[in-house]
Amino acid sequence: MSWKLTMNDITEYKAAFTLFDKDKTGKISIEDCKSLIRSLGQIFSDQKLNEILQIYMKKQYVELYEFLDLMAKNRILNRDKNYLLAAFKYFDKDNSGKINFE
Repeated sequence: MSWKLTMNDITEYKAAFTLFDKDKTGKISIEDCKSLIRSLGQIFSDQKLNEILQIYMKKQYVELYEFLDLMAKNRILNRDKNYLLAAFKYFDKDNSGKINFE
C-alpha cells in the first residue's frame, strides 16, 4: 500500500520534527518521537507506540524521512479507526455504546 502525505502534512510534520531535533542532526530519540507523535494528535497506548517504533529501537533514533513514513502509515490506522467509530455510532441509535440487533 502506498502511504501519502499532502504537502501541508509534510510541512507541518517537518516543522514539528525540527522542534524536537534540538541539536539539528536530523534525528530524534525514540522517546522524543513518542512525544512528537502524541503531540500531533496520534493517540496510541505505550504498547502500540513501542510496536510501531520497534524497528528503530536498536539504533535508538528516528530520522526525518522515517518519521514522515511513520506518520503516513499511522494516519491511515487512525483514519480507519475513525471510520469504524463513525459506523458504530451510526448504528448506536440511543448512544448506549451498544448496537441493538432488533
